[in-house]
Amino acid sequence: MYRAAFIVPPINFTLVICGVASLCLTCSIFDFIVMREMYYTVPDMRILIRTELSLWFYGASILCFILSSLAVLANNAPQTVQNVANNCPQLTSFIHGVLLSISSVLCAFCTYLAMQASEEVGKFAFKATPRQFQDASHWYFLRLRACAIIFTIESVLQLVVLCVLYLGIQCRYRSFSELPQKPVFHVQTTAGKLS
Repeated sequence: MYRAAFIVPPINFTLVICGVASLCLTCSIFDFIVMREMYYTVPDMRILIRTELSLWFYGASILCFILSSLAVLANNAPQTVQNVANNCPQLTSFIHGVLLSISSVLCAFCTYLAMQASEEVGKFAFKATPRQFQDASHWYFLRLRACAIIFTIESVLQLVVLCVLYLGIQCRYRSFSELPQKPVFHVQTTAGKLS
């Protein structure tokens, strides 16, 4: 059986990388053109990427990055921080579990927002006039889709960490020769413990 200690650190390293990637993509999407509402359709002047989406994207990216970075650096934390975590394990676990849940839901919501925005932009990404507008739409379309993929990966990996650490799901390994065998269950009886 693999213990959580073997599974969680690689996932946390992956989450750090995904957090950096989502921050970079968010900065790339919400540049000065989008933030100054200069990316719109003509003649109806409809804004294609809403500026308030940046708050959701930045918030999800930063929260994921901070949580995974703290988890990676937990063993190198100052002794006072480690003492607080060791003296109050339930509180520390509760806060970590709640923040991990919030971050996972936030990343899933940002996936939805990114897909919705890419649908709006995608209408102009492959066939639009003038050519510069089509090129800009294609540029934003690719980044929004990539951002949606990264947010999905972050959400799923955070759910895996949450399940392994706090829901008691254990990852068991059985070799191919053991697969046809039925698993062995150990049942404890309480008959001898009643006296």
